[in-house]
Amino acid sequence: MALNRLDKLVKGGIPKNTLVLLEGPPGSGKTTLCGQILKDALENGTRCVFVTTDSSPSQVLDRMAIYGWDMKAHAEKGNIQFVDCYSWRMGESDAVPNTLRVGNIGDLSDLSIKISEALNALGEGGVVVFDTPSTLMLHSPPQAILKFLEVSFAKLKSRKATLFVTVEKGVHDEQFAATLKYMVDGVIELKLDEEKGALSNFLRIFTLKTATSYERNWNKVLLMPEGLVIGG
Repeated sequence: MALNRLDKLVKGGIPKNTLVLLEGPPGSGKTTLCGQILKDALENGTRCVFVTTDSSPSQVLDRMAIYGWDMKAHAEKGNIQFVDCYSWRMGESDAVPNTLRVGNIGDLSDLSIKISEALNALGEGGVVVFDTPSTLMLHSPPQAILKFLEVSFAKLKSRKATLFVTVEKGVHDEQFAATLKYMVDGVIELKLDEEKGALSNFLRIFTLKTATSYERNWNKVLLMPEGLVIGG
């Protein structure tokens, strides 16, 4: 699976069975990039799993629809499975089909089971987006979260899945952040920077062990109706 938008920065795109960390502050484009990843994968016939902790599946689909990405048909067909770690706060289930609801985000065992169920439905290969384990910090200690992520990442590797996991920059302490980066194959950094009196989005490949060649410079990113345009 090669994410077309990153072909300019990574020769051949992101390789299959790669675990990628997307790190950046709020508003830097992490969730939009995740939406682009899912759109490209689904259009290529790849099945997907979306683990969401900060939004309900309905809100995720509505956000994608702003860019003209209609994912509802894919959800109805089961081409995309949601693991919903958000709706428990409201005390009700989300209406999106093929959604596995976690009863309490603080129950990492239940979350692990739901991810396994989603991976079973996904089969071998596929794309998984986890947006975002940073929210788990509000409900579980850091060491428990790292252990949970270590087990989850091993499951993904064994299923030959490609993972994109978002984290909020500056939320985690240095040890947690360093350990998380050690556990993945690559890190893509996103940031907001002032340019001519306005904030602009930028992206760079910090590291990618599974790629033969990649560019490490910061590239401007435009958030266009059709999605992310890198180097715009």
